[in-house]
Amino acid sequence: MLSQPAAFRPQRRQRPRRGTLRLFMAIGDYAQVLAVGLALCLAFQAAPAPDLNLSPGRVAGIGLLAATLALFVRRGLRRTSAHHVGSTYVSSVRSAAAVMIAFSGIAVGRLLLGSTTGLGGDLLLLMSWAVISTALAAALRLLGTRLIAGPESLTTNIVVLGPSPQAGALARILTERSRGHRQVLAVLQDDMPENMVMLDQLIEQGEVDIIALAGMDAEGIQAICEEFGDRPVHICVGFDAVALERAARGSSHLDDPVLLRLLPGQFDDWRDSVKRGLDIALVMASLPLIAPVLIMAAIAIKLDSPGPVFFRQWRFGLGTQPVQILKFRSMYTDRGDTTGEARTTARDSRVTRVGRILRRTSIDELPQLLNVLRGDMSLVGPRPHATHMKVEGNYYFEAVEHYRLRHRVKPGLTGWAQVNGSRGEVDTLDKAYRRVDLDLWYINNWSITLDLKIIFKTVFGGFATLKAD
Repeated sequence: MLSQPAAFRPQRRQRPRRGTLRLFMAIGDYAQVLAVGLALCLAFQAAPAPDLNLSPGRVAGIGLLAATLALFVRRGLRRTSAHHVGSTYVSSVRSAAAVMIAFSGIAVGRLLLGSTTGLGGDLLLLMSWAVISTALAAALRLLGTRLIAGPESLTTNIVVLGPSPQAGALARILTERSRGHRQVLAVLQDDMPENMVMLDQLIEQGEVDIIALAGMDAEGIQAICEEFGDRPVHICVGFDAVALERAARGSSHLDDPVLLRLLPGQFDDWRDSVKRGLDIALVMASLPLIAPVLIMAAIAIKLDSPGPVFFRQWRFGLGTQPVQILKFRSMYTDRGDTTGEARTTARDSRVTRVGRILRRTSIDELPQLLNVLRGDMSLVGPRPHATHMKVEGNYYFEAVEHYRLRHRVKPGLTGWAQVNGSRGEVDTLDKAYRRVDLDLWYINNWSITLDLKIIFKTVFGGFATLKAD
């Protein structure tokens, strides 16, 4: 099934021993935080520095608290997908961010709740402690992963796809110039159905980081993007691999072949880490403010009609994987549809009196903040669709071209489509296409500024509108 010699056949990636790795990393984090804190405390007491209100015993307690807080923050920042590119480096940054966030919280607590005695010395110690421990957390995470998991954990696995001559040429150049940071896992001909099955299996196993396309026409590239665009891999196209190979033979300083990344915004670890941090910070900050609304909505639902407060439904998540989302129940229990196949219409008789208010104001969606904290969703992204949702009698994913590409990112509580009036009943293909077009525009133009803009428009009226479709 492979078009190349054994050198290019799949070699199963050596997986890090995750349990051992995480245990050693956790022990290392606690040890370095405590060691740095105690060393700084002793140094501050010995040197002519501002007075300290922190004894070595209290410093040890703060160290344990900081390391524990960092552990939970790091878990919150971790992506829920099983596999992603560049995970070792991103994990290092995530560990550093978690330590800094933990110490920042402790410093704020000391400033607001502690006495003024020794305040300057305490804050100086905490700041120094945070900076040193943050750097050590990142370094230990990177070093520990390399020692325990081996260099394979830093290797990018590539599958080259295309006609045999071009794909083979691109694979050879990628291998010769890999510098040990990437390996060609397989070279597959794109016109063999069994190769597509193999590629799908390799992706499912988390073995593939990049699909490199060589010598394929526009139609073939589009087909691959449609088939694998929602999967946790980068799709790139290599330009004229045969010409690159000829050039490489006559030049000793040719740069790596050009791999143009397709599908902007696709499974970017740095972006996802930033979005995850923003999600957690905003949700935790908003929960005290919206808690009264949640309580009143729950009471109103129970008083209005018999049945549970919450409604659970399976919807498409990241990579088209189903996730169970939460909503406030807005329909009568005996008339609800957990599959989403029965389309909700204007003045739907299944909707309760309280449910109409909840749906018009989108308060029924607020329980999905728990999905955001759990990592199934983000605050901003394409809205999650029910797995059996239909439009004009056909399943949404069959009726709308490029539909699967909207699942390259996590679904959101709100999105670009929603703040642009595209919400509510989807009864025509035109409305369905418009939503997908707006979702793809968001993915291709993502930025933190855009996310904040969407959140601002949502909070100040972007959702509560009766004119939305």
